[in-house]
Amino acid sequence: MSDGEGEAAFLIAAVRREVGRSSIRAVAQKSGVSHGGIANLVSGKTGRLYGTTVSKLRDWYLRQWATGGDGLTPEVAAYLIEQVLTAIAPEKRKAAALELVRALESFYARHHTPRPAWLSTARSEYGALPR
Repeated sequence: MSDGEGEAAFLIAAVRREVGRSSIRAVAQKSGVSHGGIANLVSGKTGRLYGTTVSKLRDWYLRQWATGGDGLTPEVAAYLIEQVLTAIAPEKRKAAALELVRALESFYARHHTPRPAWLSTARSEYGALPR
């Protein structure tokens, strides 16, 4: 699965969760994607996302997450790490993610604060890379 397919699957799952909490109409209005487009994503009629729709759903998801929509699960943390590092060349992004995870681990250790559960999961995912 390519990075784009992974992001699309993540965003479609987020749309489905949010529709379950509210409605197709509400998600369409908040995301800027048509009612029919959201309905097709929820029903599975559409399983691929392209260009403008990806951009709209990405922006919607990040706004929604920032206002407390989804907690910081390992999947959400991985998605946010990818978004933070989007300016890094794709072939260097996983190494950059590991560097970011290590920096966060150091931060928590320096402040004698327990690491959040998602950080251990991210470490496992990116830690398999060579140093």
